[in-house]
Amino acid sequence: MANTSKGCGFLKRTPSTDAKKQPSKYAKYEQNRSQRKVQEGWKTGRPWLSIEKINNLMSCTWCEQQWTTAKLETLKSHETSNIHIKNRDIIAGKSKAADGMETEAMKCVESLNKAVMDKLSLLFRNAHALSLAGRPFSDFEWMSKLDQMKGLDVGKTYLNRKRAKEFTDCIAKVQMNTIKDNIHKAKFVSILSDGSTDASITEIEMIYTRVCVNGIVQVFFVNTAYVAKSDASGIIEAMKRSVEKLDVPWDDFTKKLVGMGSDGASVMLGCNNGVAAHLRRIQPVMVAVHCYAHKLELAFKDAIKHVPLDSKVTTCLLQGLYYLYHNSALNRSNLKDSFKSLGMKVVLPTRIGGTRWVGHLLRALINFMSGYQAIKKHLEQVCASATHKVSNSTSGKAKGLLKLITSRDIILYCHFMADIATILSRVSKVFQVRECCAADIHGIISETSMLINVYATKDGPYLSKAKQILNLNEETSSMRQRPGESFPAARRNLVAGLSVSLKNRFELDDIIQAMAIANFHTWPLPNSEADNTKEIEDFGDDHLPVILSHFETSLKNGAVDEIEAVLEWTALKSTLYARMLKAKKKLNILKYDLKSLENAVDSVKSGQMSVRKAAVHYNVPKSTVGDRVTGKRNIEVGRGRKPALPLELENSIVKSVKRASQLGVGISRRQLLARTGTLVKKLKIKTPFKNSIPGKDWWQNLKERHTDLVIRKPEKTGSLSQM
Repeated sequence: MANTSKGCGFLKRTPSTDAKKQPSKYAKYEQNRSQRKVQEGWKTGRPWLSIEKINNLMSCTWCEQQWTTAKLETLKSHETSNIHIKNRDIIAGKSKAADGMETEAMKCVESLNKAVMDKLSLLFRNAHALSLAGRPFSDFEWMSKLDQMKGLDVGKTYLNRKRAKEFTDCIAKVQMNTIKDNIHKAKFVSILSDGSTDASITEIEMIYTRVCVNGIVQVFFVNTAYVAKSDASGIIEAMKRSVEKLDVPWDDFTKKLVGMGSDGASVMLGCNNGVAAHLRRIQPVMVAVHCYAHKLELAFKDAIKHVPLDSKVTTCLLQGLYYLYHNSALNRSNLKDSFKSLGMKVVLPTRIGGTRWVGHLLRALINFMSGYQAIKKHLEQVCASATHKVSNSTSGKAKGLLKLITSRDIILYCHFMADIATILSRVSKVFQVRECCAADIHGIISETSMLINVYATKDGPYLSKAKQILNLNEETSSMRQRPGESFPAARRNLVAGLSVSLKNRFELDDIIQAMAIANFHTWPLPNSEADNTKEIEDFGDDHLPVILSHFETSLKNGAVDEIEAVLEWTALKSTLYARMLKAKKKLNILKYDLKSLENAVDSVKSGQMSVRKAAVHYNVPKSTVGDRVTGKRNIEVGRGRKPALPLELENSIVKSVKRASQLGVGISRRQLLARTGTLVKKLKIKTPFKNSIPGKDWWQNLKERHTDLVIRKPEKTGSLSQM
């Protein structure tokens, strides 16, 4: 094929050398380009623009770009570029963050943080629950899996025992900071301590602190400290380590120390070498308090030592029943069958020991009395060896227990003991409240002793119920008792022993007695019959100096002015008694009859007395007498707001209802309200009734004003009446 590349060359147009070159469209601009300058007006609305007039340069401070051409089009083009828009948003976000405003980035991070915090909150709660329940950290894994099965999002990380320990450490640090802050805020603190042993039989001391900040009493657990030697020095060293673990100096803590609570062990409350004695050498004003709940238990144990019948009930009967059924599955099963056959709820015997001895004893007595019939039936079946094959040991125990529960004296003493234990258990619960203080002891023990002494001659609830429900003459027998083991003798000995032991155990020091002013139950009440104004004015004036003198050092350390304290005490009494009298006046509505009101009105109208004098003389409010004298209210209208209907109209309605009843035409409440509403609309009387129809409130007030107005259900007509 021929090459045509050269052959077609004649078609190309060759430029003419003679033709002149055409000028460019921007030729004029190119000639004058060096003369153009950047304008200051371009910076309006462009905070990012930077201008150098000397070099005739423009630059963007946000994007770090520079231009040598002074063109406005360049700036406009740059403003709409993606990179400039992105940098603009970044700069705007930074300025908002600096001003404290929420940015989009912050919202994004917050949403991410919220999701993470929601997951961590669930994990922290699980770790906290493990700590409260005393469970091992290995339970944290299956608890997290359980949350996942419930549909809770706990994430896929931190689900191991190592993280559970870290979570618990964080919770403990926060709690320790809280305790530290409360100790610093409080002017006075107390310390509580109790000994125990852990699983490795190592002696430990549990330390608590009690503070009062802004009138709110709080008790915090501080530490479980190991004790090298269980003497006073070792326990005080454990207290010191526990307090300093909170980053609170021991010296600063002891300056605020005003009280210590513990059990009655000699190592704690010993007069010479006890923990309390050592702390008093550091802080002489400190008051050591033996746990009131523990004192109550000891007082009860002191009393039952002098009751021979008590050992038969507690040791032989209650404890014997517990071990008979606790140690034998067969006996438990047969006892449950006895409950089911009698149609009774299954209540198994419980033990009488434990940390709260009175409460455990009460529960054991209640369970025994509730299941008495079933227990008696089962023991009779066990004793009948012809029908039930049991071991000789079980048969012998059953015979002995059956002999006890069929004894009249034993049964009566069990119910009487339940009455006594109920009183002591309630008092013990009051003493176990964390906010309980030394002032709460006043009045409680005396009231308890008084109530127990009443039970010496009067039957309590359980004993009365026993005599009414249980047929003791038929079902129980009279065992041959040793001297002092009869129920009347046991009753007298227990009441007398409790009165003496409570008095001895709760003998109060002078400083504790002075704290009675902090218990409002001990404050004298105003008495209108016997004027006790002097007693009210002088109340607490002899106790307050004792408290101020005893705690003088601590009060100075707490920057408390003693003179100001006396003034505040007087102001407190005045304020509280003023409020009491004001409330009493509101509640003490003057009671007067219609005759007194009529006499007061007649005395005023006849000119014998003024309104004020008649109100005082007849014990009727002044406004009430004045309203009746002026005719503002009728004399028949009682106290309270004015009735919705005129008195004459109300009386006519009542008479109509009674007349219809005499004629054998009964009217129901609904009919009465509806007809009253019709009458109100017809007479055009203004009332607060909705749609002019009275409601239930008007009906109740009407019955109070007319007590003989009653609504009875209609009875069916008998056959004789139909004939």
